[in-house]
Amino acid sequence: MKSRFSQCFTVRFVRLITLGLALALLAALPRSGYSAPQATTRYVSPGGGDGNDCLTPDTPCEHIREAISRSASGDIVNIAAGTYVEDNLQIEDKSLTLQGQGAATTIIDGDGQERVLNLSDDDISSPMLIIVSGLRLQNGHSDSGGVINNETAVYLTIVDSEIVNGVATGAGGGGGIFNQGILKLINVVVRDNTANSGYGGGIYNLGHADLNGTTFRNNVAALGGGGIRNTNLMTITDSLIGPNNSSLGSGGGGIFNTDPDNRVTLVNSTIRDNEATASVGGGINNNGFLISSSTLITGNTATQDGGGIYNASSGQVTLSGGSLRGNSSTSTAGGGFFNGGSATLTSVVVTTNRAGTGGGGIHNAGNLFIDSNAITSNTAQGQPGGGINNQGILTLNRSTLAYNVALVSPGGGLRNSNSAYLTNVTISDNTAGSGSGIQNTGGTLTFQFSTISANSGAPAFNNASGSVIIGNSILSQTVGSVCGGSITSADYNLDSGTSCGFSQVHDLPSTNPQLGPLRNNGGDSLTRAIAFGSPAQDSAVTPCSPPTDQRGIIRPQLGSCDRGAYEVAGYTNPNPLDIPAGLCVTSTLTIDDQFAIGTLLAGVNLNYPNRTNLTIRLLSPGTNRVRLLGPAATSGQNLDTLFDDSAAQAVPAGDQNPASPFYDNTYKSAVPLQQFRGAGVKGNWKLEICNAGSSTGTLNRWVVVIPEVADFNVYMPMIRR
Repeated sequence: MKSRFSQCFTVRFVRLITLGLALALLAALPRSGYSAPQATTRYVSPGGGDGNDCLTPDTPCEHIREAISRSASGDIVNIAAGTYVEDNLQIEDKSLTLQGQGAATTIIDGDGQERVLNLSDDDISSPMLIIVSGLRLQNGHSDSGGVINNETAVYLTIVDSEIVNGVATGAGGGGGIFNQGILKLINVVVRDNTANSGYGGGIYNLGHADLNGTTFRNNVAALGGGGIRNTNLMTITDSLIGPNNSSLGSGGGGIFNTDPDNRVTLVNSTIRDNEATASVGGGINNNGFLISSSTLITGNTATQDGGGIYNASSGQVTLSGGSLRGNSSTSTAGGGFFNGGSATLTSVVVTTNRAGTGGGGIHNAGNLFIDSNAITSNTAQGQPGGGINNQGILTLNRSTLAYNVALVSPGGGLRNSNSAYLTNVTISDNTAGSGSGIQNTGGTLTFQFSTISANSGAPAFNNASGSVIIGNSILSQTVGSVCGGSITSADYNLDSGTSCGFSQVHDLPSTNPQLGPLRNNGGDSLTRAIAFGSPAQDSAVTPCSPPTDQRGIIRPQLGSCDRGAYEVAGYTNPNPLDIPAGLCVTSTLTIDDQFAIGTLLAGVNLNYPNRTNLTIRLLSPGTNRVRLLGPAATSGQNLDTLFDDSAAQAVPAGDQNPASPFYDNTYKSAVPLQQFRGAGVKGNWKLEICNAGSSTGTLNRWVVVIPEVADFNVYMPMIRR
């Protein structure tokens, strides 16, 4: 039963639409010598009589058909709660509102004989506006549009209603709705409809459709589009599509977007548990334009390619945010996503998908651009590419391939047999017999500013045939060899062993990169942080391209760029500040970024004749204050120290050299820096220096370094120095 709020909302919404309808009609009429008629409400009740005037709740019609026939354009038919067994209700050449008392109590039943509602307008120069509110329309039967047929010049809005158990028997389809006009659904359930010889079990759209807060479930189409077939323009917002089924033909268990010039836009919706029993695209079969933002595509199944989404060669897909999760192509490729056309995926999670052959997460046979994605825990059962199987052109930026598995073939993370360009990518903890991270077979692959580590199955990076070029990257393996086959170094690489054969001037073979665990260090995907002081830090080519790391941190941070996908974040105040005798001074560093601190280091570089007179404190934007040095510090001239809790000792006696390279000494602070852990980094940081002596000095520069963010951080926007 509806709440009072829901009932009030519906009544107000209908009144607003009716008012808009009246104003629109008034605007279209001659202005001189004309008075607009007032909308009349006709009443219908199961206890009424068609001999009544139908003008009051006490004198209602018995049949909806009778009230429609008596209504003029712009009128309202108010239908009392009850079940009305009526079919083939015709509304022609006039605008009308059908207002029920709620879909649970006000039912128009076609009794399986004819479609329930047929809307047509012969005068396309004067649009016909129809509103259906608070009704359940059910048990319709026709060759197309089992429950509703909406023709070309009709603007149909359906609110707080249900379209149930319609059957379309013809080759067209539209078990629930066949739309050729302008259709808007708001808080509507379309369920249990069937197109038993055609397309679009729930709806077949040839016009313009806007679906908001709508549910399509348990609809079936024989030839394609179990929930929806679209052949024009459709927008779906805050809606649930699933479960639905396409039993034969073109697939698209949830949605079939048919032709190259068709467009479907998804916003904040869920495509769930749909099935293409004998075809492609368990969730969506796209042949046109598919634009999706913040949408969950999960639990869908296709017997053939594309368990979540199948994008045909004519298709263009743009996914932003959201996820492809737990989808399956049971017999062929692309458990989460099969791309045969053109596609862009930005900030999308592709996880726990499964393919019967290759490309557990993604199979690419077209042109695919991926940015800021997490591709994790996908499985290829019979062919290569647990995470991605690339047979087209792949550009992969700022993303992670992790925990993917190729059960019987190479390429746990990625298998490439065409062209692949990887930049700012982490490939970690994937599994395959060989090429556990990457398997290149006859293709061309470029690997820049990326990290491959801790994959299971040697070699982790295997070039079986083709061309591989690696630069400014980290390749690390604890068990077995890192590299196999012929690999070309573009210089500035770090290899934990010697199997990659790196021999350029700045390559570092047999070097420990000092990587942290795969974890959330900010950004859209997991990364492996390099420790502060790692050989990978400040040792890549500079200036570097791209200008950020995988998480969006500006490169370089503290001098030169870091190798691999991770740049250690640092914030520097390089502006000198006088240290007067007998006074305290404060230098301020403003950080605009928002994330929680995991590990913090602080560096101070100053000139002063005797440190024993100095007390130095670091103040966070919150309430935390940490004393770095003093009072009664050890004697010695100047200070050039990076304060780090993991250091072996506090600042010892003796002079320090403030000349470059800066922060050349690492010591413990007087009070541990760990109390900053979990604090927000955003705001004004202050370095306070109190001078108890009679000498003066100069603060040359100071720095705050965040090697790791806190575990609970979910998203870290771009960090700027």
